[in-house]
Amino acid sequence: MTDKERILLTIIRQLSSTETLVMDRPWNPKKYEGHVHFAPWLASNDNEIKPGMLVMCETGGIHDWTIGYTIEPLNDNFGGWLIREIGSQRTCRVSNERFTPIVGLRATDLLEGKEREFYHKVCRAFHKGDEYIYRFGGVDMLPNRRARIWIREAFGGLNHNSIPFSFEMNWTPKTSIKAILKAMIDTGYGTREFDHKPLC
Repeated sequence: MTDKERILLTIIRQLSSTETLVMDRPWNPKKYEGHVHFAPWLASNDNEIKPGMLVMCETGGIHDWTIGYTIEPLNDNFGGWLIREIGSQRTCRVSNERFTPIVGLRATDLLEGKEREFYHKVCRAFHKGDEYIYRFGGVDMLPNRRARIWIREAFGGLNHNSIPFSFEMNWTPKTSIKAILKAMIDTGYGTREFDHKPLC
């Protein structure tokens, strides 16, 4: 790894220790959505760590898998996991280790490779469409190279609370910004009326 990557990983590991001293309550995803946080209370119970979680290997040295994704538990006596390196398909059997989950990251923050490229194309399609009222509301990456694209009203609605709408589309690494914008327009981007939430 580069010196920059090694130093950043070291900083993150040290932040975990500091945060543990001041954070003594369970993670509330609704209250802290979008607020990245370590979850040491999950680390204390191996049953709480699930495949696909982003974790920090806390007691070993700094290496390419210090922070990575859990794939499957190891069938050994030391409570390890098969860990996938961020940004690649390389894996490592990490054993005799304390794994601390990292929570609060938005799904789009964790996109990698072609999925992240597609996400940026969607953002550029909204910019190219240049419809002031119709704003980017997010992208959900679905199985089999499908995506759900959300369209929201500016400011959550003008003088009312509006409900975002969405559509699904297939995509490939060659899907163009123009094709994404056309799919958006076909589903109502720029023309569709937003539904409103009932007033209390």
